[in-house]
Amino acid sequence: MKSYTLQMASSYVLFPPPVPALNLISGRGNTNLQECNNVDVEIPFLFFPIFFVATWVSVLGVLSRVGGWSRLSETYRCDDPRVTSWKGLRWAKIGPVSYKQCLSIAVAPEGLYLKTGLPFLFRAFHPPLRIPWSAIRSAEEKKVWWMNVLEIKFHDPTIRIVIEKRALSDAERFLSDKLKLLPGKLSADDLKP
Repeated sequence: MKSYTLQMASSYVLFPPPVPALNLISGRGNTNLQECNNVDVEIPFLFFPIFFVATWVSVLGVLSRVGGWSRLSETYRCDDPRVTSWKGLRWAKIGPVSYKQCLSIAVAPEGLYLKTGLPFLFRAFHPPLRIPWSAIRSAEEKKVWWMNVLEIKFHDPTIRIVIEKRALSDAERFLSDKLKLLPGKLSADDLKP
């Protein structure tokens, strides 16, 4: 009796009975709609989009907390970033979290603007930021793999942002007193007559 039950269970897993709704779609089988409505196969498919969106938003919330974007937004949140010179699809690392090709950066006399890419994909828990130049303690040029980057440190909060240097090429004039370049590099002050 036990072997028969195991055999039936294994054959059920390998060869499940046909679902009436699938037979109706394929054109085979019974077209009785009441029989098709009693099938519980569609329920998991209804919850998948809700589960996916909830998981995506949760992950963005955790990344915002772990990386420090949420702490930066407490102080430097910018609800109306009216800057026209955004450089999109940039790489940056805020704390331990790497934002690969999903960050937009703008340099303006008021400060450094940061925002994540597409609003419906990455904006949850990541409001746009405007970091004034006076809040930056130091900016040091470093080499990460093949990229020249600037490591930016703040007075408060103590968070470290690493941004590719070419995205901040316009910022050297605002960071001239805080900027430490690699040996052999010319600063913006060295180029002045």
